[in-house]
Amino acid sequence: MPTPLEKYPWGVIVPNPASLAALALNRAIYLNSTHKDVLVKKRDEQLLIEQSIPKRKEWVGTSGFEHFNKYIYTSGHYDDGLSVVQQQESLALISLVRDKLMPAVLFFQWLDDDNYNEVTYPHLADLGGIGLGWILPGMCKRTVTDELTAILSYSNGGVDTINKSINLVQMRDAVTKLATNAIKTLSNRLKQFNQSSKISSGFYGAGFITSIDCLVFGYLAPVIGAPWKNTILRDILLKPENKILIHFIDDMSSKLFPEVPRPTSTGENRVEEASQKSKIVKNSINALIVVGILSYFVSRSSFSPLIKVHVKRIKANWSKFLVWMYPSTKCELKGIPVYATTQSSALVEEISKFEAKNTVETVGAGFSALG
Repeated sequence: MPTPLEKYPWGVIVPNPASLAALALNRAIYLNSTHKDVLVKKRDEQLLIEQSIPKRKEWVGTSGFEHFNKYIYTSGHYDDGLSVVQQQESLALISLVRDKLMPAVLFFQWLDDDNYNEVTYPHLADLGGIGLGWILPGMCKRTVTDELTAILSYSNGGVDTINKSINLVQMRDAVTKLATNAIKTLSNRLKQFNQSSKISSGFYGAGFITSIDCLVFGYLAPVIGAPWKNTILRDILLKPENKILIHFIDDMSSKLFPEVPRPTSTGENRVEEASQKSKIVKNSINALIVVGILSYFVSRSSFSPLIKVHVKRIKANWSKFLVWMYPSTKCELKGIPVYATTQSSALVEEISKFEAKNTVETVGAGFSALG
C-alpha cells in the first residue's frame, strides 16, 4: 500500500489548480454547514476528480478558472457570512488571482520547458497510465499555450501577433512580475486578520472558510508542493515577507485534506529526486525503443537463421550453468523404507500357526455300497 507521500507527491489531491480550488470549496461547504450531508460531499468530490486531469482536460488552463466560478454559484456557496463590503472585496481578490496570479502558475506548470519535461509530464503520465497518460499532457499544454497567448497578446507578454510567435523568456518575465505583485497583495491582505505569521485563519477570520481562501489555496499549493525544476515562482513565495502565505497553505491543507501531506513537506529537497527519476524513466523508454527497432531489422535480415542458432546455444549453456549452480534440481527423490510394528491377539496367532493334516482312507477292493 503506497504511503501518503507516494500517493500525493505534490502535496495536493489533484495537480490541476482550478480543480483543487473547487475540491477545497466542496469540503469547506461541508465544514461550514450545520447540516452535514456526507453523501452529497462525496458525490460532488468524485465528480470533480473525474473532471480533472489526468482523466479530462476541461478544467485545465484559464477555462478551469471559469469552471470554478460557475461551481461557486451552482454549489450554493455565496459567502453569506461576509458583509457587503467584504463580499465586494472578495470579488476584487478573485479578479486579482485571475489576472495576475493564474497566468504565472499556468506558465511555470505547462510552458516552462524544465518544469514541464521534468515534473508536469512525468507526473501526469504516471497518473494517467499507458495511453492516456502519454497523450493528454500534450493536449493540455497546447490548450494552455493558446489561452495564455490570447491573454498576454494585449500586453507586453512576449506574444508577436503579426508573426504568430512566442518569446518564452519575455513571457516568463511578464508573468513573474504580475505574480510578484499579486502575492504581495495577498500576503498583506492576509496579515489584517493574522498578526502572527505562524497562525493563519483565512482572509476573513477563523469563523468559516470563504471562496477566496479556497481559490488562493488551489493556485498556490501546487507551487509550494510540487518538486519544480525552475523554482522562480516558488522562491517568490518563500520570501520572508510572504511567510504568512506559506502557513496559510499548510493550514488549509490540514483542515480540508488531512489525508494529504502538507505542501511544504513534499516540495522541500525533492527537485533533484524528481529529476533523477524522470531521467531513469526516459533512458529506459529510449533503450526499449532502440532494442525493439534493432530486433525488428535483425529479424528481417539474412543473419536471422544464424542468430537463432546462437540463441539456442546461449540457452543450452545457461541451462548447464543453472544445473551446476543448483545441483539439487537434478537429483531424483529417493524412497524411504518405513517399518511399523503391530499387535495381534493370541487367537489370531494360533490360527496363523494351524496346519491341516493329510489323511487318506483306503477302500477295499470287494467293498460295495449295497453291502
